[in-house]
Amino acid sequence: MSIIKRRIIVFITVLLATILISCGVNDSDDESLKENNVDALVSDKTILTLGIIDTLPYYTRDYATQFVIQFNKGNENYHIEVVTYTGDDLSRLRTELMSGKGPDILYSLYYDSSTFTPLINSRLLVDLLPFFDADPDIEREDFFPKIFQAMQSPDGSLYLIANQFWIPTLISKPEIFSDSDSFTNTKFFDLIHSAIDDGMFYPMGAEWSRYDFLRFIFSYVDLGFIDVDNGVSNFESQAFYDYLNLALTLPIEVTLDPDFSLIAQMTKGEQIFKFVSIQDPNIIAVYDALLGDYIIIGIPSDEGGIHGVNTVSNIAINANSDNQDAAWLFLRRFLLPGGVPVDTSESAGLPVRVDIFDKQIQFAMTRVGGIYFNDAGIQIKIDRLTEEGAQRLREVIDKISFLSRPNDTITDIIMEELPPFFAGNRSAEEVARVVQNRVQKYLDERN
Repeated sequence: MSIIKRRIIVFITVLLATILISCGVNDSDDESLKENNVDALVSDKTILTLGIIDTLPYYTRDYATQFVIQFNKGNENYHIEVVTYTGDDLSRLRTELMSGKGPDILYSLYYDSSTFTPLINSRLLVDLLPFFDADPDIEREDFFPKIFQAMQSPDGSLYLIANQFWIPTLISKPEIFSDSDSFTNTKFFDLIHSAIDDGMFYPMGAEWSRYDFLRFIFSYVDLGFIDVDNGVSNFESQAFYDYLNLALTLPIEVTLDPDFSLIAQMTKGEQIFKFVSIQDPNIIAVYDALLGDYIIIGIPSDEGGIHGVNTVSNIAINANSDNQDAAWLFLRRFLLPGGVPVDTSESAGLPVRVDIFDKQIQFAMTRVGGIYFNDAGIQIKIDRLTEEGAQRLREVIDKISFLSRPNDTITDIIMEELPPFFAGNRSAEEVARVVQNRVQKYLDERN
């Protein structure tokens, strides 16, 4: 056989083989091979489940799953799968956990009181303190002591931990209100009432309707209407009637004037309070620039102005999980220094870790460029955080005494019963009676 014939035969053989291969393996087969390879890798690992409570779907999933991806890449023995719970799924989650099942790990960007409180009260979550004490890289002292203590239950256990927080608070000008220690519920009510009697249309800000005002009251101000832990409510009280009637003097809807100026309102005494969520150090710089001298007075209480926190990026371990040690290996990633970005534009709150907080402060004090705030059409440049501003924030954190955990379900029940009252078809006492029955039924069913 000639060399040319042999080469032709070889060429045809290779060509036929290529055609057969291309015909026999399509894209779906290729994907199937990839999936089989992944399945083969995972099959040698123990599977854990992370239950994500999807209150803010996009951010929650993106933030939580980045830790899952990192864990799955780096751990040779365990693999985490994600299950999401949202809306009606939350009742299914509670049922699963009550029956001794459910995900190994629970995660929620914001604390969902209606989900977590019954689980904590029923001891369906693991006390994390023994894991803290046994971990060579994590110490209790790594975290702000007041916040760490506030996250613990009355018996000292730690059933849920968060790596970030924000501070809901009211601010005011010193000439309007200078003493946070005297900021009692009675004082707060009297100030709002007097301001309205004097013709002040927007004591809490022009962007607040009567609905906004009452949502703030029933979400953040403890007036003794609800004892969530013991499942008791008491809305048929004079304080509830008084706040409903006070809200009648506020606008039912808000249409902001384009010439409205926050600076003018506050500095001229035409607005008493401004509700602020301190989520990163730059918030302090914003109000330093806008108002100059101002006071962070906290939330009113029977004892005076108090400071609480809303926890962000909350995580817990199922008490019925067979893989609690492995679950801690994942959970601890949220608590290590890399768990919260130093760049405040990439985080959802202030870090609970002191060392990362200090780095965020330095970042805010040295950042290049500026933040701009629009006030009545005027662009105001916000300078870098000052040392005085940083110290102001540290002082507020040192005064934190409780976890602020609004129950959106209860607040929504109250909001749903307000329209007949505002329309003049129902008295405050009648609203209180309906709310009392609905909230008590909710508490009874949940507990």
